Amino acid sequence: MSIQNLSNSELSTKNQKSIVFTGGGTAGHVVGNLALIPHLINFFDNIYYIGSGGIEKKLVADFNAQYTKNLQRFDTFIKTPDIIQFIEYSPIKFARKATLKHLGLPYKFLKSLKQAKIILEAIQPDIVFSKGGFVALPVARAAQKLGIKTLTHESDLTLGLANKLIYKKCEALLCAFDSTAKKYQNGLHTGNPIRQQIFTGCKQKVFAKHPEFKLMHNQTNLSNNPLPNLPPKQLPNLLITGGSSGSKSINQFVQNNLTALTSQYNIIHLTGKGNLTHSQNLSTTQATQNQTQTQTQTSLPTNYLQLEYVNNIQDYFNFADIVISRAGSNAASELLALEKLTLFIPLPLTQSRGDQLSNAKEFARLGVAEYLQQENLTLQNLLSALSKLQNNKAQILKNLQKHKIKDGTREIVKLILELSRMQKSQKP
Repeated sequence: MSIQNLSNSELSTKNQKSIVFTGGGTAGHVVGNLALIPHLINFFDNIYYIGSGGIEKKLVADFNAQYTKNLQRFDTFIKTPDIIQFIEYSPIKFARKATLKHLGLPYKFLKSLKQAKIILEAIQPDIVFSKGGFVALPVARAAQKLGIKTLTHESDLTLGLANKLIYKKCEALLCAFDSTAKKYQNGLHTGNPIRQQIFTGCKQKVFAKHPEFKLMHNQTNLSNNPLPNLPPKQLPNLLITGGSSGSKSINQFVQNNLTALTSQYNIIHLTGKGNLTHSQNLSTTQATQNQTQTQTQTSLPTNYLQLEYVNNIQDYFNFADIVISRAGSNAASELLALEKLTLFIPLPLTQSRGDQLSNAKEFARLGVAEYLQQENLTLQNLLSALSKLQNNKAQILKNLQKHKIKDGTREIVKLILELSRMQKSQKP
């Protein structure tokens, strides 16, 4: 649904309970919202998501499709409207580096704010829940101007720009880290909302879907094996992901060191959209273009599988003994909640505000993960860090029990319901 198609008669929810979610730009600003929505379906007549045409639109569409599919398991003829009604608008993205384009930002922001206000006036929600990011800023500010109760959540150790600008007028600033919450008067430590489906992963589904992917075993010193009747030990399974949009630096590093890496690990590599270099799904033209730059599909190690993006990430988490990941707090919380041995490679300061580096340092300080800065990414450093994780597995698991990752889903849902009841009682 676009803002051009809005009409007050279509969306007015004066006598119904409605909630608006917002947040986007990266998957990290979306998946937390999607983790909460299944627990709120029975409490709200209408659930809206206000976002751009970016990744949040796709993830909401995937959520709606999966929910319908689950219902149709019980009745193949069931017809259900989308659980989440997505409303697209045009938020303004703030560039990190000062450029002449910034001169037009005030006008563009006011335009986005006006769009958000029109939408909210039509919907008349009981509450707005923000997950941060540039997509959420105009929506949250418009809600506050209209007197709509607003909650915002910060996943990272430090506040992002949107949350810095809106938190003071929010009912509460919900934080993944306790140390963050203590810095703000309305801060509340809830933890991150965690998608419950990540605990239902099945690695056999991965093998069934990709029969070309073969697990390899350690062939070192087989001739000197004192117990020749025992099968060689399987190589550890390594999942590499650079986030929802991928990481060209990590992707290129893997390609440059593929032989060395696959001699020690069975690897599934999630490259991000548009970043495939090896795939049976590549067109002939794409394959020809890539062939001069990299290995052909037939020459790839059979224990290496490259994919763009997967919807059933829980199955790939279940496959992994070790994970290499960026250090966005949402993904990190899920991996550590699953007690995965994790090596974080945070976004460098040249590409971020430093939030991922802060997250990674905090997790390393707690002894629940290791991190390697991208500028120090060499084969020797990577293999050393992965070896350290494996050697310290027992202590890491002990630390994960001591510093249990807090799943904020239940507490956040409770807060949303309490505030929505208060807002509803105040409606004329």
